[in-house]
Amino acid sequence: MADGRLVVAGIAFLIAAIIFVPGLLTSNLLVAVPFPAIAAAFVAAPQPPLDAAWLDVVPSSLWGRAEAVRSFARNLLQSFAPLLFGYVPVSFGGPGPNQTAVVGHASHQAAATVGRGLEYTFVIMLASMLVGGVLLLLSRRTYLVMWPQPTFPKRPAKGFQRAATGFQKPAEGLGGGPRKIKPGQN
Repeated sequence: MADGRLVVAGIAFLIAAIIFVPGLLTSNLLVAVPFPAIAAAFVAAPQPPLDAAWLDVVPSSLWGRAEAVRSFARNLLQSFAPLLFGYVPVSFGGPGPNQTAVVGHASHQAAATVGRGLEYTFVIMLASMLVGGVLLLLSRRTYLVMWPQPTFPKRPAKGFQRAATGFQKPAEGLGGGPRKIKPGQN
């Protein structure tokens, strides 16, 4: 199964998103904590197969440059992730930068609003994980079709070397390996 790397990664993303949902739906902390912990393991599981698939697709002469570009892009996008994760709850009605919770009767209402915005944020991020898993599974059709596996030439018969290299069959009884012949010599 040549596309097994994509299958493992896609299914792991789908399982991670599905396992995380019960942790969002429950209000009991002891019940909720194991679900994100297990989901985190499934989020980390696709990395080795995706790295191997990346090596299949990128020509070996470009591995260094491609890894540099990939690392730069990954670090850049990961640096914006906390900002995005903080902005989305605020856009769903959480307190903004100048809106602090008032001490007293309104503080529990502001905390509930922030909690609801954070819950929506997790749902949005889970939806993107589901889409990523589905896209990985759909990409199986084109994986390694565009980049066929290399074919290797057949090896010459045992004891014979290619004529272009200037080697010949070893002499019988001498016990040596192939010997170099000079041009014009039989």
